[in-house]
Amino acid sequence: MNKCIYDDCDNRMIAKVYLISLFLLADIPKPIMMSHGTHGSGKSIFQEFNKHIVDPSAAPTTAFPNNVAELTQLLDHSYLTFFDNVSEISTVTSDTLCRVVTGSGLVKRALYSNDEDFIYNMTRAVGFNGINITATRPDLLDRLLNLRLYSIDRRHRKRSKVLHQEFEVILLNLLGYIFDILVQILSRIGEVRLQELPRMADFAEIGELIARCLGYKRGVFTSYFFPFSFQSYNSSIQTL
Repeated sequence: MNKCIYDDCDNRMIAKVYLISLFLLADIPKPIMMSHGTHGSGKSIFQEFNKHIVDPSAAPTTAFPNNVAELTQLLDHSYLTFFDNVSEISTVTSDTLCRVVTGSGLVKRALYSNDEDFIYNMTRAVGFNGINITATRPDLLDRLLNLRLYSIDRRHRKRSKVLHQEFEVILLNLLGYIFDILVQILSRIGEVRLQELPRMADFAEIGELIARCLGYKRGVFTSYFFPFSFQSYNSSIQTL
């Protein structure tokens, strides 16, 4: 595996595909972006910049609320929600995240003074970071994009103010690049058809298409997202 500066090339591909996918139809289920790594690997700033590009907010990251009702309401208020420094994920929270990213309905009491329910029906993009891989339940693991970040060498570290200034300088060009890729993607919708499908099947196909439009070779993304032998991959993918 060829190393890049702070991460590896597979990680860069996954991060780029995920970012561009967030600009596609909001009702396409998207996997949960889980970035993990040691202290000083840029996990929080990675989330902040992605949030600022896609769904700007005064609070780019947040923490898990204490109950499902609050979590549901929090997720409903944003298209993209990132949770920072997650050390553990409860069973209830895990189930809620799975339902939210695949578009399932959620119900909560409208008022404590009556028996009426408030029904949420939403598909949201979600991510979280932590030092370790905090997701353990199989249904949540099936919906994850695993992004490993590496510790940034002290010689390459920058002050937060400098990073944000540099980010603002490139932001317009970055958005222009993303929109150029989106034009290619929309003109090639339907090109990728997988005969063997993972849990996030729609994203697996659109992710493969995004990767191709980014210049990656056929099958590179799919072999990462849906790992099986290269021979099996060649026999299971069709290009129209």
